[in-house]
Amino acid sequence: PDRIIALSTETGDITARAFDVPPERVLITGYPRNDRLMGSAPPTPALQLELPRPMRDAIAAGRKVILYLPTFRDSGRPYARIDWPHLDALMERLGATFFYKFHPMDHSDLHRELNNVHEIPRDRDVYDFLGDVDVLISDYSSIIFDYMLLERPVVSYTPDPAEFLADCRALNFQPEEIATMPACKTYPELARRLEAIIQDGETGDPARFDEICGRLHRYRDGLASQRIFTALNEHPIGRTLGRGARGDGTRPPAIVFGCQKPGWGIIRALGTAGIPVVAAYYDPKDPAYVSRYVAESMVCPHPEHAQDSFHAFARGLAARYPGAALLPSNDYTLVALSNMGALPETARVAVPDAQIVARCIEKDHTYSLADSIGVRAPVTRTVTTLDEALEQAERIGYPCLLKPAVGHRFFSVLRVKMFKVTSVESLQAAWNRTAAIDGDMLIQEFIPGGDDHGVNYNALWDQGRPLTEVTAAKLRLSPRGIGFPTVVVNRYVPEIIEPARAMLAALNFHGFANVEFKRDARNGEYVLMEINPRLNQSLLLSVATGVNFAAMAYRQCLGQPIGADAAGDPYRVRRYYIDTDRDIREALKELPSGQLSLKAFLAPYFSRQVSATFSWSDPLPFFKRLAGIARPG
Repeated sequence: PDRIIALSTETGDITARAFDVPPERVLITGYPRNDRLMGSAPPTPALQLELPRPMRDAIAAGRKVILYLPTFRDSGRPYARIDWPHLDALMERLGATFFYKFHPMDHSDLHRELNNVHEIPRDRDVYDFLGDVDVLISDYSSIIFDYMLLERPVVSYTPDPAEFLADCRALNFQPEEIATMPACKTYPELARRLEAIIQDGETGDPARFDEICGRLHRYRDGLASQRIFTALNEHPIGRTLGRGARGDGTRPPAIVFGCQKPGWGIIRALGTAGIPVVAAYYDPKDPAYVSRYVAESMVCPHPEHAQDSFHAFARGLAARYPGAALLPSNDYTLVALSNMGALPETARVAVPDAQIVARCIEKDHTYSLADSIGVRAPVTRTVTTLDEALEQAERIGYPCLLKPAVGHRFFSVLRVKMFKVTSVESLQAAWNRTAAIDGDMLIQEFIPGGDDHGVNYNALWDQGRPLTEVTAAKLRLSPRGIGFPTVVVNRYVPEIIEPARAMLAALNFHGFANVEFKRDARNGEYVLMEINPRLNQSLLLSVATGVNFAAMAYRQCLGQPIGADAAGDPYRVRRYYIDTDRDIREALKELPSGQLSLKAFLAPYFSRQVSATFSWSDPLPFFKRLAGIARPG
């Protein structure tokens, strides 16, 4: 790195050794994220409104807010050792509410049906609400350093120091070195400490607090951003940029936002068409930005949690690369790009306008449109309470689906797209799992049929009319029945073309769209499932059959002819798209029981196929992703 920022001389020395950089590259400025904590950069009202419902309710009721942030373990399983029912009763008695937030890569689900204990969505930026927390509990996390700036109680809860050091990683500070109160080793000790803090006002030794905070923080004024800006102006870095990203004068780059699996497919599709690519990613674990087809990559703000900053970043890139095409790769970046407003005159965005995006992303609006034009969609009802959900489920009939009106936020927290519920009890359990999710929920008719009843209509449209159309059939999903496609085959499905056209024409659609249907096993009728107004994850299947929708979307943005990217018969040779790791994971559950035969499982692998996760011509993203799976965090 050219520069590293640090909190103090002591932490700066540690950081310099960790990154093997000379000490003169370390800027002792403090962290910009802490400016908000110190009041110089307050959170916007929009962020406050997006707090999980239980936290908003607790703050509004004047209850003490306690937040538990355990450090990620390499096992992927938090090491809490908490008596949850006892904790719930303790919070009730103390007039407090307990929140916990695990690392996004954690696999454990410790959710309990409790009144005073709630999980924070794992994809949320804790700094959006850290300033509203009255007591922080953690173990080995450096967030303790930041929270100390608020001069509020910090509880060190370390039930597994030996295991952590043996199985996870080394520590720069022992917990007792930076604890302002004696560390808690067991849950009973933790419970007594919380009671002493909330009921008796215990805060620890003020002199020790000042001594530790002084070691960790040179500045406590909330002006870190200003110091960094000044330092970089006085001593500019001057790094040169990748030449390939600027194109050759006739080919401005495609700027792909989001470098997860869908972004990887888009980048591969663009790269094989000879289009220069700039990759903007907001999660360092993303694999696609190391692709051979990426001329330049950079970190961008989160498109939802920091949307204003994301917009400023995107406008800056558009100005830096005149004529570039801006492409989203997921719903977060899709929504953010559709809401950007004014852009540099030369900028081109491969996104429908915000109203069209909203009608596609918000499923209740999609189904309402379908109903108005006579396209069959599942019976769907919007619900906001458990009682409403139970009432509508009774009317629609079990089994039915409990799903969000806006899906991407839901999946990022719960790691499932929806819940299939078969009874009152299963609906109640599923509803309780959604407590941390803001936004409307839907009760929806379940359309019977296997994984292979799902089909796709993929097309590029221009001002309300189709330019190129292909269809495909799903064969396997993960999880089975209600998940993401793991095997897709190119197949002509004429029955879905007219209803898909009707939906997109009603929207006066422009750009790429993926319209999903499911064949009802009861009568063979195709039922609309959803519209995705962006390049979809399985687009590599179309590329393999001669229809490069990513290159077409790029050329459409630039007003160029698209014919060369859609040639030949896409159904002439059977090809499969395989999301290998997900497909194998599901197969391992089903092969032993005979639910899936070995012959059926292997058939796509011994046919012409394209992998979502590996390419011999571009292998580096696969190995980066593999390393992340083997050693997350």
